[in-house]
Amino acid sequence: SKKYWGIPFALFERIGLKTYKYIIVLSEYLKNKVQDANKNILIKVIPNGIGQNLINQKPITNGRYILFIGRIDIEQKGLDILLSAYKFVEKKINVPLLIAGSGTKKEENFLKKQICRLGLQRKVKYIGKVSGKKKIEVFKNSMFVVLPSRFESFSITILESFCFGLPVLIFDIPQLQWVPEKYCVRIISFDEKAYGEGILKLSKDNKRRISMGKE
Repeated sequence: SKKYWGIPFALFERIGLKTYKYIIVLSEYLKNKVQDANKNILIKVIPNGIGQNLINQKPITNGRYILFIGRIDIEQKGLDILLSAYKFVEKKINVPLLIAGSGTKKEENFLKKQICRLGLQRKVKYIGKVSGKKKIEVFKNSMFVVLPSRFESFSITILESFCFGLPVLIFDIPQLQWVPEKYCVRIISFDEKAYGEGILKLSKDNKRRISMGKE
């Protein structure tokens, strides 16, 4: 990948996996990938979990913004795609985009510069890392969550979103096939324009958001 300067990590992983007898993975997708590399390995699937304080939050129906929350990693999390997608519908959408999370200084600076380069300063706000009560408030005031990742291991953000009755807008990547269809909107992978249209449609469809939230 571009992020790791072309280092063939996939090759190293396949070689390394042949030396293990037992392994724990986060999803059935990863289980199948590992078994492809080592047919004799014993695998247990144990998905990620979240803190008790986030479970059973009261769903809301009057969110003020669209939310991205997670690690600021432009390549993996698809933040470049997200900004381009939002730019496609900027003049049609009345709901701002809030980006929360932290990363390296390089990644954070790139994000800030990209927001300015696309002229999105008035509608896109980056607030940095949030935690504790602030994180809960950020979720509670959201309309829905966007997660335009190019790849994922599992995504705790999706579980957190569901606690607040918030739908998620994702790409149709294999790592997120575990997400039930009635809780998410899937977009053809890495199509910026389609993702932008998905953002616009979900922002205007209050009835659909409420229905998905109740699910």
